[in-house]
Amino acid sequence: MTLRLFAYSPSVYCQIVRLILAEVRADAELVERDPFTDTVEEHPYNRVPVLEHDGNRIYETVAILRYLDSHFAVGRLTPTDPLTQARMVQVQALADTYGYWPLARQVFVQGAERPSRKQACDQEELTKGLNGAKKLLPELEKISAEGLVLNARAMTLADCHLAPMIGFFARAPEGAALLKEFTALSAWFAWVSQQESYRSTDPNRFMT
Repeated sequence: MTLRLFAYSPSVYCQIVRLILAEVRADAELVERDPFTDTVEEHPYNRVPVLEHDGNRIYETVAILRYLDSHFAVGRLTPTDPLTQARMVQVQALADTYGYWPLARQVFVQGAERPSRKQACDQEELTKGLNGAKKLLPELEKISAEGLVLNARAMTLADCHLAPMIGFFARAPEGAALLKEFTALSAWFAWVSQQESYRSTDPNRFMT
C-alpha cells in the first residue's frame, strides 16, 4: 500500500491534511511541491495538497479529508447525526469561502510572516483581513457555543479543517487579540492546539 502526499510544508491546507493523517494514524510519504515555483503535475490547477493512494490521486482538501477518514478511521471523524454533520460541512465551507484569505493570506502574512522576515507590514491588507475576520468569527462562535462541533471534546473533520486556519491567524498579535473576544471559539482553539496531531504538524511552531 502506497500513500503519498504532494504538499508544500508551509501551507495551511497541507497542515490540514497532515493533521488528519496524524489523527487517523496513517503514514504518508511527503513529496514537496512548491506551487509558487514548481509545476505541480499532480493537480490540474497547479495546487497542493494532492493525495495518492495505491495509484489513485485525490485533490481538493475536503475530498482528501473525507477519503482519509472513511478509509483509515471508518468515519470516526464524521458525525452521523444529520444536524451535527451539517454543522461540520458548514464549518468547512465557511473556512474555505470566508476564512482562508483574510485569516491566512492577509492577517497571518502581514501580521506575523512579514515581521518575522523583517519586512514591512502592508497595513491596508492587514486591516482588510481583520475586517473579514470580524464577519466570520461571530458565526464560528455561535457554532462553537452550540456544542455540536468545535466543542473541545471530540475531533471532527470541522476541527481538522478550521484549526490550522485559526492557528495561522492567531500567530499575528492582531489576530490573537481579536480571537480572545470570542470565548467559546477561544476555548475550543486552546483545546485543539494542544492535541498532538495539531502540535506535530504546525509549520509555524518554531516562529519567533
